This record gives sequence, C-alpha cells and structure tokens, in this order.
Amino acid sequence: MVVLAALLLLPIMLMLGRPADISAKGEQHARTRHETVATLIVDADAKPGGHRIAATGKSDVRAEWQLPDGSTQTGLVRANKGLKSGAEVEIWLDQGGRVVGPPVSSADAGLAAVMIAAVGWLTVAGLLASCQVGLHHLLNRRRYRSWG
Repeated sequence: MVVLAALLLLPIMLMLGRPADISAKGEQHARTRHETVATLIVDADAKPGGHRIAATGKSDVRAEWQLPDGSTQTGLVRANKGLKSGAEVEIWLDQGGRVVGPPVSSADAGLAAVMIAAVGWLTVAGLLASCQVGLHHLLNRRRYRSWG
C-alpha cells in the first residue's frame, strides 16, 4: 500500500516542479533586467568596502556603474578576488537600478524542476515508509503482548 501511494504521488511531484513555471519566471526576469558593466573602485582583496567570501573565491567590492538614464550609482558587486581597482565586471540590474542575479536560463529551469520533483517525492516516500515501519512496530508490540 505504501509503495502504491508513493507511485501515485510521483505525477503530483512532477506537476509541482514544472519547468514551464520556472522558465516563465526567467523570461520575466529577462524582460525586466539588463546587463551592464561596473568599474571597481577598490581592489577585490581589500577589506574596506567589502568582505571576502572564501568559499567562492569572490569578494563583495565597491564599484560604480551607469544606469540607463545616464546617472551613476555605486554599491557592492561580486568580483573575482585579485581584481584591481579600475577593473570591469559584468553585472545585472533590475528596473530600479539594483544589482541582481542573471535571469534563469531554460537549462537552470529544467534542473530546478527535476530537483523539486525528486526531493519532494523522496521526502513523501520517506515519510510514508517511516509511518509504515512505525505501524508495523506498534502492531508487533500488540501481538507480543497478547501472547504473554
């Protein structure tokens, strides 16, 4: 019965992680975000103005960039460590001029959909299996008690 329930849940989990939904969000991001170039104001290894993120080998560094209206804005951008002041890095901006990540690609959308479906199904299947094991244990205890 647990196996049957887990198999019936598989299509439901696949519906939860539809790549079309994730891809639509990526298309919306592609319409509302644009790529530009930021110029570093300080070195990427410098402590003032940013902090180093050791796991990725990147730093949040003070930089400046030009907005679509022609004005200049400064803020923190992610840059490879070792870049010097004056180096240029590509960044993505939203409509408000804030630094954001790049739009979701169709490959990323497909991978995210598969991961959502797999993790969801494994979680539910694990919970069903745990319930089955617990029920089996309780029934065995009851049976052993009635023998005694």
